[in-house]
Amino acid sequence: AQRKARWDALPDSEKAGRKARMAQRKARWDALPDSEKAGRKARMAQRKARWDALSESEKAAKRAARKTRTGIAKK
Repeated sequence: AQRKARWDALPDSEKAGRKARMAQRKARWDALPDSEKAGRKARMAQRKARWDALSESEKAAKRAARKTRTGIAKK
């Protein structure tokens, strides 16, 4: 719901730009050979497994660190 509210608040030009970037990303992904897709999916699964293995406090610390990083980048 929060993501939808943020999306709805964006100007149409920004929405169009984001949709175009997503289409580009999808086109690049679709152009990859299956072996590369499998490798990337395996790496994503590995990252998820590492994340799931963290304790809640470690996850909270990482989320906080990510928020400060993105907050600095956006300003």
